[in-house]
Amino acid sequence: MRCEKLVEGEQDRDASSSWAEGSVLVDIDKLLSYANVLVDLPWGISVDPGQFAPLVKSLAARNNVRATPVIERELRSDIERVIEHAKRCAYFMNNECIDPISIDVGIPGMCNVSWIVEDGNHRFYGRALAGDEMIPAFISGSVIQAEEMFGVSL
Repeated sequence: MRCEKLVEGEQDRDASSSWAEGSVLVDIDKLLSYANVLVDLPWGISVDPGQFAPLVKSLAARNNVRATPVIERELRSDIERVIEHAKRCAYFMNNECIDPISIDVGIPGMCNVSWIVEDGNHRFYGRALAGDEMIPAFISGSVIQAEEMFGVSL
């Protein structure tokens, strides 16, 4: 089951669905309004976002992807970092979104978060580029803030 096939508020999951218990579906457009992974690349790579997306799409089209996490210490150059992160995003563009991403919405007045996607930026980028409408996520932080931002109940 691909993420775009899920609908907001879906409770009954069939046997083919494997998103995790305790996760919720988050609208990708709403999430992009708080953490625009397509514009603000979160990996500290030296590439223009307008050049990164076509690279990811090209790699995805050729199925030249990276199924394993990027290990920064193993990369020797900036161009290698760009390519490996692009391959990882291409993998998630071509494949189901199985593991929920992790989002921390913070706690207003106590804990402000500068980048709310704690884990799953490659998944988020790949599925956003693929055109999915929803992505499964674990959300931490203020319950009220999560409801205001994404319309979800935790």
